[in-house]
Amino acid sequence: MNVKGVTIMTDSLQRKEILQRLEKIFSNLLRSMQEKDLKKRPIISFDTDIAKDLSIDSVETLDLLNSIEEEFEVSPDLHVANTKRKVGQIVDYIIELQEQK
Repeated sequence: MNVKGVTIMTDSLQRKEILQRLEKIFSNLLRSMQEKDLKKRPIISFDTDIAKDLSIDSVETLDLLNSIEEEFEVSPDLHVANTKRKVGQIVDYIIELQEQK
């Protein structure tokens, strides 16, 4: 495997790890993630739309940003973060913020 392949694999692993950590944040913040019937819980993936699929409102968005800031030790910009609708976009934004540190 060449260096480029290693970089892509590392990025993929990093994205999956961030997704798993975000799932924990969502499960703590959202009532729908605490549903006893597992079939009724939303599935979190890179393609999950946080507004449409998770029904996150403006207060929950602020809670989400605060949790991301604490969990990942980054400072997301509210205006930029509000443009990220898909979980995959949030994951990529977290990676971008970590790289800026």
